[in-house]
Amino acid sequence: MTSSQGPRTHSNPFEQLKALLSHKRLRDPFDMSEDHLRSIQMVRRAREEVFGGGLFSDPAWDILLELYAAHLGQRTVSINDLAAEIRLPPGNVSRWVAVLSEKEIVETIGMDGDPVRLTSYGAAGMGRLAGHWGSAFLSI
Repeated sequence: MTSSQGPRTHSNPFEQLKALLSHKRLRDPFDMSEDHLRSIQMVRRAREEVFGGGLFSDPAWDILLELYAAHLGQRTVSINDLAAEIRLPPGNVSRWVAVLSEKEIVETIGMDGDPVRLTSYGAAGMGRLAGHWGSAFLSI
C-alpha cells in the first residue's frame, strides 16, 4: 500500500498471485487430506497427457507424494504398488527408496523391504510443505 494512492493494484492475475504469495507468513494451518494430495498428483500426471511422456521425471518426488498420500490415508504401500502408481519399474523405485532411506525420509518395514512408509522426519517435512501448499490454495 502507498500512503496517498490507496491499495496497490496488479494488472494481471499472475501479478495478483505473486503478490498474494509474496507474503512470508503462512496462513492458518491447512488440513491437507489424501484427496487434496491426489489432486496434486493428478495435475502432475496430466503433464504427460498434454506434453507427452518422457519430458518430466522426478521419481523421488513422486515417491514422496505417493507415500504422503498413503500416510494421510493411514495406508501402507509396497514397492510394487509405488512402482505401479508412479509408472516406473520396481527396480528403479527400490533404488530411489534406498536413496530416500539413506536420508532418513522413508523407511522399509519387514525383511524384504516391503512395505515402505515415511519416517516421522519425512512425514513432518511433507506436512510443512503441505502447510505452504495450503497457504497457496487459500490465497487464490
